Amino acid sequence: MSEDYGAITVRVYTAGGGLPVEGALVRIVGAEEINRAEVHSRITDRDGLAETVFLPAPKRSSSNSPSPSEAPYYIYDVTVSKEGYYKRIIRGVSVFPAINSVQPVNMIPIGNGNTDSYPRGNIDITIPDNTTL
Repeated sequence: MSEDYGAITVRVYTAGGGLPVEGALVRIVGAEEINRAEVHSRITDRDGLAETVFLPAPKRSSSNSPSPSEAPYYIYDVTVSKEGYYKRIIRGVSVFPAINSVQPVNMIPIGNGNTDSYPRGNIDITIPDNTTL
């Protein structure tokens, strides 16, 4: 993996991690001005894993300073969908240079009501900005 790239591997499951979800559509999109053109789609295999996506990341040297002028990572959004499950959106996934991040996604089956919106509220996840920088 190049120094200017990181990676995301998405693991999709249900039943609290007990069952992999095969055939889910995973979409990874750049969430910042610098990486908005990055759009990647993958389908999960029988183990619930999407093929690893290699994504632009800042130069590794930007993380060598305790107070970098720019964050040492780029932000991406991950969307996972599959018929029979509620769509999941994870906003703010960090991608660091030369590191493969694994993003777990727990899918929730749609009940007999067959609705597109989760009846108990919002199930999207927004990862807050890293405040340690």
